[in-house]
Amino acid sequence: MKYLYLILCCSFTLFSFGQPTPDNNLHFDQLASRWDEAIPLGNGQLGALIWKKDNTIRFSLDRADLWDERKAFAIENHNFNWVQQQIKNNSYGSVQQWGDAPYDRSPYPTKLPAASLFFDFAKFGTVVSNVLDLEQATNILRFKDGRILKTFIHAYKPFGYFEITGNNVSDLLPQLIPHQYENNTNKDENKSVVEGQDLARLGYKQGNIIRTSNYEVLHQNTYDDHFFEVVLRWEKISAKKLIGYWTIVNDQKATPSALSLKKYTEEKASHLHWWSNYWSKSSITIPDKNLEKQYYLDMYKLGAVAREGAPAITLQAVWTADNGGLPPWKGDFHNDLNTQLSYWPAYSGNRLAEAKSYTDWLWKIRKKNKNFTKQYFGVDGLNVPGVLTLNGDPMGGWIQYSLSPTIGAWAAQHFYWQL
Repeated sequence: MKYLYLILCCSFTLFSFGQPTPDNNLHFDQLASRWDEAIPLGNGQLGALIWKKDNTIRFSLDRADLWDERKAFAIENHNFNWVQQQIKNNSYGSVQQWGDAPYDRSPYPTKLPAASLFFDFAKFGTVVSNVLDLEQATNILRFKDGRILKTFIHAYKPFGYFEITGNNVSDLLPQLIPHQYENNTNKDENKSVVEGQDLARLGYKQGNIIRTSNYEVLHQNTYDDHFFEVVLRWEKISAKKLIGYWTIVNDQKATPSALSLKKYTEEKASHLHWWSNYWSKSSITIPDKNLEKQYYLDMYKLGAVAREGAPAITLQAVWTADNGGLPPWKGDFHNDLNTQLSYWPAYSGNRLAEAKSYTDWLWKIRKKNKNFTKQYFGVDGLNVPGVLTLNGDPMGGWIQYSLSPTIGAWAAQHFYWQL
């Protein structure tokens, strides 16, 4: 019996050893005032940034497969031999017009932002603590009057949850905000793809929102017959507790299902169990505690942006810019160090399942990459364009990189690391 007890104790120690400590958390005494400095939450498919905009607590909501895949780059018109000939003819300008210009000129193809939700900041009062709890993958906001706002995105289900405790929770209701796809008075046609071109350039009609006493549904048409919907729902559990959730669905209608306290408690428990298992897979202890903290922050980021079965990691992953424009560099796939370094922690940190989101995606689009190799380079084989859409279509843009012959070798290394 004592040996069984020893085995159980050792098993528990091994399982819990890798958990980050509170010292590894991010601690602030206020909310960020920029989207790119916000608290990040995610599960590889959904993402949220928690920050303060104007006088609101803002959740910038994202879904990894929201894309406008309309074609702008006619790669089939030319090939590598033609490019070489233009160089010999001292007429490289024609190459730039064909291969580089469409990326800057056209707003699509591009990753799309979904929406935002907000709470009235004034009704919460003064923030005294803003913590990203790495162990629980949860953002915890504490306010001077004792109110607490906790929020997390479920580790493997397509839902984000929030919980408010304190006095007068009936006054603390959330609201959806659609992104401005038309009638944008601040539209700037001269913005670069780095700054993020205006959403209105996509030509969408503005989405509409259904609002009721305890849920809201945003419907946003995009291109052709595509659309997405965002659901926000909340339930008052008592005078001092309010819970709610949000979700985003792509090309299907959403259902604002009710949320009970029992359901919320079960969802939170399964979320925490997944992250506990995730943290148990590796850990470090080193004298330099700043470096040790950075390790846990990077491993948290990997767990937030990579999940087997979810899309691969793009330039901004599941945190598309929330600044009224398209994401920088269209939030696309840059298959150089941008993508590759995002997955490096998975191999040294014993997270091969998370790394599979990249190799699975490359395998899924391999036929398109073979066709690209044959059409552009005129040879059989499998190269990978440097800049791609989610569906695997070349986007062009500075073709020395976007159509480079070297990308495939770098990408192939990830298959070797998976062995």
